[in-house]
Amino acid sequence: MSEIPVHPHPRRLADWINPTEAKKVHSLIDKIYQRKNLEMAWERVRANRGSGDVDGQSVGEFAEQANEQLNRLRDELKAQRYQPQPVRQVRIPKAGKPGEYRTLGIPSIYDRVCQQALLNRLEPIFATLAQRRRLYATPSPIPPNLPSGPISATPDANCPAYAPPAPYAI
Repeated sequence: MSEIPVHPHPRRLADWINPTEAKKVHSLIDKIYQRKNLEMAWERVRANRGSGDVDGQSVGEFAEQANEQLNRLRDELKAQRYQPQPVRQVRIPKAGKPGEYRTLGIPSIYDRVCQQALLNRLEPIFATLAQRRRLYATPSPIPPNLPSGPISATPDANCPAYAPPAPYAI
């Protein structure tokens, strides 16, 4: 007697994104390598500045060849032959722990643009997912103006997470 468990909330990402279960298949990769998305990603990387990586290319040097670099990145992503470059590892001191260090990986400017292009497309999806999950996971805050002392009447509460008790005893 195996029954399929019924979950009150969708468990797969596809169910969160497509709650109506319409038969649509969306590819994200073609949205990632769109020229406008790559340009937006480059603008964010340029605004962040930062140092170069193993290849020694700075943000300024990348800017001089930005058009060619973005075209190359677009072509590599489209052909599915993009390979990230090695990261430069730098040891930095741990906060509040003198004498201890942690390794920080610094990706190339080229890889940062690719990472930012991915983030531009994935962040709205997962932010929506996290927002939906928070609706079910966190209780409503208790209002600060509740009277103190014994309660003489039953309060009327709206609790979406409440489930009525099962009609059978365990």
